[in-house]
Amino acid sequence: MNANENGVLLVGKLMRRDRRLFTWKWRDFVLERTRLQYFSEKGNRKGDIPLSSHIPITIRMCSEPKPFGFLLFIKDTKLTLAAATERERHQWIDVFCDVFHASVEQTPAENKAERRARPTYLPIPDLGIDHDSSTSSNLMLVQHSSTMTSTESGELGDVDGYSTPVMEHNVLDKKNMKRDSFEEDTIPILESRMTYGPLKEMYSRITFPPSLANGDLLVGVGPVVRRVGWTDERILAVGMYIDPETAIKELKKFSGRVAKSLYGDQQFYDHLLFNTTFRRSFVVTARKRVSKSVLTALLRDELTPRMGPNATATSTFLGFIEKSLKKADSMVMRLHEDDRFEFRLRGQLYPPIASHALCKCIQALFLDSNSIQHDAKRGLIERLPSLWGGEALDVQDEIFGSLHERLQSIDSEDEEDSELDDDNDDEDDSENLLEVLSMVKIVINLTKKQDRMRTKRTLMNQKMSNL
Repeated sequence: MNANENGVLLVGKLMRRDRRLFTWKWRDFVLERTRLQYFSEKGNRKGDIPLSSHIPITIRMCSEPKPFGFLLFIKDTKLTLAAATERERHQWIDVFCDVFHASVEQTPAENKAERRARPTYLPIPDLGIDHDSSTSSNLMLVQHSSTMTSTESGELGDVDGYSTPVMEHNVLDKKNMKRDSFEEDTIPILESRMTYGPLKEMYSRITFPPSLANGDLLVGVGPVVRRVGWTDERILAVGMYIDPETAIKELKKFSGRVAKSLYGDQQFYDHLLFNTTFRRSFVVTARKRVSKSVLTALLRDELTPRMGPNATATSTFLGFIEKSLKKADSMVMRLHEDDRFEFRLRGQLYPPIASHALCKCIQALFLDSNSIQHDAKRGLIERLPSLWGGEALDVQDEIFGSLHERLQSIDSEDEEDSELDDDNDDEDDSENLLEVLSMVKIVINLTKKQDRMRTKRTLMNQKMSNL
């Protein structure tokens, strides 16, 4: 079924469900590095979807209505597919994960709302390749003194010829596993959490892209909570991106450790917070609109106690927040090696702030011993062991446990907030059609009943007039 000529990755037959007629038909699929095509049995091309490593792809496995089915989301395009056997389904999913870094999800058959929901991909604005601010930045650098103990600043690692080291997609590849051959009896599905592919934050259900434009890699995601009284409300999602080349050197001390042992070790977090200078970016987003006042209050409550008397940098930073954060909008907080804090909200870049204290306190919000962001504290370091070839922990399952039960309340809120998610959904179309037909039937019956009552009244009036 696989082919290697002319950039063809895989050729085979899959059943595709028509979104209007809800019928299943066999199609010949051809997966290339730049596109996915499918043809009718007569050879007529029925679809041509462009592909690249930068286009987000999500595969949602399902056992209904076909036993070996899966939903393929390629950005805004959705295909409902089914293979003839479990082995063939694994082959297709394996290639999508290996080449295009697709994320794989498993949804329970009884939860139709979760199966139908379209993935929310986070578009992050291109911050560009970082350069020294004295040569390439026209923005004013806001200077602030620091009351915290400063460390030596390293030179910026981004230059014109900067290149990110290539990471293996899966640690199993180091054991000479043949990814270009599907002759083995067992075809494992590549888990995206063992790679540098996209990650889905489970509470917001937002998928973070695998890397930023400057080559920084995604190492973990988690929810951001706001403490109100005695309760913690999860209102945001955060992903942490790092410069892998420098991080490997500065975290060499912890080489060989697995994620499960790291997130329980405060000494590791202290080392990450105070003894490392590699570039890192915290990308914050939300599953529904968060107002400017709520966003500002959350950051003020978290930063002010940590900044102490040096509140000037905090006030400057909070003054940048002039807008609310809408669904799937991004707020990027980038911390440079020379203690420059760079901020972008909903695509707008603000002047960088030179403050060692602010850079440390932004990280401390998630990493220090007083952090209330317990889920994010563990989730943000999920992939760090992969830097030195270690096994990444499936922190999302470790943290959230039986997630499907906890997300029931979120389902209803998401359905209210979403505008276009169900417009093109096959199953929604059929259910909506049945609802419309039932409503039409009710209206017709009511109309007939009213007509009968009106006729009876007319006859009664005629009899009364005759008397």
